[in-house]
Amino acid sequence: YVAPTALANKPAPEWNIVEVECVGSKIRVAMNGKEVLNADQSTIDEIKKKPLSGFVCIQSHSKQVEFRNLRIRDLAK
Repeated sequence: YVAPTALANKPAPEWNIVEVECVGSKIRVAMNGKEVLNADQSTIDEIKKKPLSGFVCIQSHSKQVEFRNLRIRDLAK
């Protein structure tokens, strides 16, 4: 629903570092140390009435992809 503000990905076969922070309705995404998304779901008409809970999913839209060193941390603690 929100396009990234910049392209910060490294070329293959280098590894990318992606940090996703979700606090309430706010989502911030940084890739390789550069912020690429900072949005508040409560301001986006298509999704503002949807629940703010659910599952974590990782995926690729094209070719094979590998993931390593995945960590999920509860920021409420």
